[in-house]
Amino acid sequence: MSTLGIVVAKAQSKRFKNKNLYEINEHPMFWHSVMPLLESRLVNDVVVATNSLKIKEYCEKKGGVNIVWRAKNASESEEPLLKVLNYVYKSLDKKYDKIICILANAPGHTSKCVDKAIKLMEKHNLKEVRSFDVNSLENGLLLFKECVILENNNISTYLGSVVNDVKEIHYKSDLK
Repeated sequence: MSTLGIVVAKAQSKRFKNKNLYEINEHPMFWHSVMPLLESRLVNDVVVATNSLKIKEYCEKKGGVNIVWRAKNASESEEPLLKVLNYVYKSLDKKYDKIICILANAPGHTSKCVDKAIKLMEKHNLKEVRSFDVNSLENGLLLFKECVILENNNISTYLGSVVNDVKEIHYKSDLK
C-alpha cells in the first residue's frame, strides 16, 4: 500500500501576513508540516502544493519533495481543502492508496503521529482519519483513502481520529 503526503502552502494569508513563511526554529512554518511526512516510515512520497515562488524555492533547496503549482482556481482562500487535494492528486502521474495532508499552519505534528494515523486507518479499514486536540478541535492532520479524494466528498462515515496537542496557527498571536 502506498501513501502520498501533501502540504498545501499558499502564498498569502488574510489573517497573518506571510504566515507559511514565518520562521519557527530556523524553518518556515510550512516546512514543519513537511518534515513529519519526510520522516515517516509509511509515507512514500511528499508533495508541496503552492502558488508561492519563495515556498517553491525553499523546497527545491531542501530537497525530498515534489512541487505542484497551484492554479489560480486552486489558490483562493475559500477553496475547500478537498477540492485542492483533488486537484493536486489528479495532477500527479503516480497513484496512491492513501493521501495524508498536514496543514501548513499546523506545526508540531510528528512522524509518530503520521504513522499512528496510517496504522489506525489500515487496522480498521477506515476511509478517513483526522487529528484533534484534547479539546476536540481539529488540528491539521487529515488522512484519506484515495476514493475520498477522487469522489471529492466532504463527509465520511468511516472516520477515525488521533489526539495530540498540536494547535493550528491562524494569527500571529496563536504562536504564544
